[in-house]
Amino acid sequence: MDRIHQPTAQPSPTRRLIASGVRLQLGARTITVRATPAGVTGTIRTRAAIDQAAKARVAELHRACRADYQAAAPSRAKVDHVVGAILLAAGGFQSYGGGR
Repeated sequence: MDRIHQPTAQPSPTRRLIASGVRLQLGARTITVRATPAGVTGTIRTRAAIDQAAKARVAELHRACRADYQAAAPSRAKVDHVVGAILLAAGGFQSYGGGR
């Protein structure tokens, strides 16, 4: 039986591993470990802690969206008036097939 010989990849002397990490999902817990030349760090988080962090991120996104929406209110009001004027000039919604 012939063996196929494949050369192993040799690391480049100009490149080196900076960090290595692993994340494990074990039931309701997430274990994260990261190793760097400076040392090893890790966390163990429960599902509830992860859910709270996710809820906090979503709440922050909602706050930002609400602020953008409120800041754009004057522009939307101007557009609404223009669209309303166009619809009235065209005979209202009936000319678009709606409201019959």
